[in-house]
Amino acid sequence: MAIGRMRGTVQREGSEATVDKLEAERVQAAAEKEELTAAVARLSGDIDTELAEHEATRQEVGTAIPEDLLALYEKIRSTKHGVGAAALQAGTCSGCHTKLPAIEAERIRKERGLQRCDNCRRILVVA
Repeated sequence: MAIGRMRGTVQREGSEATVDKLEAERVQAAAEKEELTAAVARLSGDIDTELAEHEATRQEVGTAIPEDLLALYEKIRSTKHGVGAAALQAGTCSGCHTKLPAIEAERIRKERGLQRCDNCRRILVVA
């Protein structure tokens, strides 16, 4: 019977060690969760601040844009996942990544006024 009690004691000690290890891991995970929650809250605050700054700038700049152009931009923006205008860079529309024929890209660069991508219909900003 002494061997049976010894086995029980060894098993109990092993179980207690496992419980202690799991408890330490739980405490560590809880601490990490608190740190991550604080980081997310801080980053969310930073994002909210940055969005407010961009919105203020957008409102300020928006007053200098003709109403009909702003209305067109907003209409396109609503259908194009928030992007109503795109830069024309090296003959490529940065909105849809379509490479325009060289002649068309050159024509757009030379002409004044509103230009739109033939593929995605976003307003092109010549860079």
